Amino acid sequence: MNRHDRIDADVISTTALSLLVLGLLAWVVFRQPPAVHDKTAAVVLRPEPSPAPQVEPKLPKAMVVSWYGDPYHGRATASGEVFDKNAMTAAHRWLPFGTTLRLAVAGKHCYVRVNDRGPQSKYRDLDISEAAARELGMTEAGVCIVYVTKMRMPK
Repeated sequence: MNRHDRIDADVISTTALSLLVLGLLAWVVFRQPPAVHDKTAAVVLRPEPSPAPQVEPKLPKAMVVSWYGDPYHGRATASGEVFDKNAMTAAHRWLPFGTTLRLAVAGKHCYVRVNDRGPQSKYRDLDISEAAARELGMTEAGVCIVYVTKMRMPK
């Protein structure tokens, strides 16, 4: 056996081993669940994949809250409602429209209904209307840390 024959044998064995490993990997990744045979039907049935559970992200207990009023008063919100700075409403990124939240800070509290998407700043968690900010006494500060409790989800 000369040198070239030995190299060819090494290449062939390495290639065969690689193909075997790739085949095993493909079998593991792409294999189907075992079939269920229905004796009354001539069709082989496969179990339906179960849908992924819809998990709502957890609402933090404390949120950085800001308020918005005059520039947006009378404009449409993301829910289609007209924004009223004197209504007890809020904007949140993912809570369903109609969710009622209880906000509390420094012995004061109020209830707001989510009807918009926001806030625009990534450093804030919730935007509330001017009326809700007045109830909480935060109109001067503009931004405040508020304790939030989810009261009711829409049906």
